[in-house]
Amino acid sequence: MKKGISFALLLIAFISVNIISATDTPITVQTLPDHKVEIRLLQPNEVYTLIDSFYTSSDIQGIATATLSSDVNNFDIKIWVKKGNDVIISERFNETFNAGSPISLELYPEWYIKQKEIDMEMLAKSSNNSEELGETILDSEEEAIKSDETEKEEVIAKESNNETQGFSLSGLAIFGEGGLLSGKALYYIVGGVLLLVALFFGTQGMLKVRRSRSEGGISSGKRGDDEDFNAELKDAERRIKEAQDEIARIKSKSTVSEKEKKIMEAKKKLIEDQKELMKLREED
Repeated sequence: MKKGISFALLLIAFISVNIISATDTPITVQTLPDHKVEIRLLQPNEVYTLIDSFYTSSDIQGIATATLSSDVNNFDIKIWVKKGNDVIISERFNETFNAGSPISLELYPEWYIKQKEIDMEMLAKSSNNSEELGETILDSEEEAIKSDETEKEEVIAKESNNETQGFSLSGLAIFGEGGLLSGKALYYIVGGVLLLVALFFGTQGMLKVRRSRSEGGISSGKRGDDEDFNAELKDAERRIKEAQDEIARIKSKSTVSEKEKKIMEAKKKLIEDQKELMKLREED
């Protein structure tokens, strides 16, 4: 029983020593994006003695990270880069690494390196072309601005010369010898203007006379209409008075026949119609 306990204690002590003595080593591998990465620790200076294996994957930027935990102080590293079960590239690095020190490695296939170089060259050319194109555009814009300014100055100068020449020519054409306002032509023009003024004032006088006559006719017409209206109004009032007298006479009788009743109703209707007619005429 005591021997069993002693053996268990020794086993626990051995495992604890191994755990405590293990050292963590962070490692970063730059490789192809979205690929499986297998990292193996090997005994240094030996053909192939495996210490431990670690598995991880690269992200979309091609970076794979892992923490290597081992109880050895020095080791070599071999890395496999896979797509599925196919090995794309593998390499054992000719360097012995110390446990506990961060490790950074790169592993790319040859075709990928060439493609990256081509991409970098194309990017550099594109950048140079863009710069050259920008300089060319700036030069062209400056030349166009200078050309526009020169053309504007030339146009302004030409317009100024044309205005000066036009003014001198128009002065000669009007006041010079043989011009519009020279000699006899001036007398004819002045005479024509005076004639037009006389015709204008004569026409205005005739229009005033006609207007006054027409206004007089309108006013006399209005007076005639008023006289007719007054005559009709007096006649209507006379008829209403007669109808009212007739109605009063019939009502004063002790007995009224059917015929007289109808006459009285007709007279009332006549009075109402005459009053309505008078109202309408007053509104007009």
